[in-house]
Amino acid sequence: MERVSFYNQKRFERDVEKTFTSQGDFIQRLIPGADIQHVSSTAIPNSLTKGDLDIQVRVSEYQFNQTVEAASLVE
Repeated sequence: MERVSFYNQKRFERDVEKTFTSQGDFIQRLIPGADIQHVSSTAIPNSLTKGDLDIQVRVSEYQFNQTVEAASLVE
């Protein structure tokens, strides 16, 4: 079993925010009109986290198939 270590969110705050901004911009160009949210423990001040950046992307049902297709082309 893999050992998991948790750290205070402040340890990753700057790097996570910078990465979220750049990835959010990329996703917005790929999927115009998508609702892009920073979720999970790195989004909560002073929480304990492994340091993973979790991004939620929401689209309308009409954009869904186009979004899956666009996302599948990203390497």
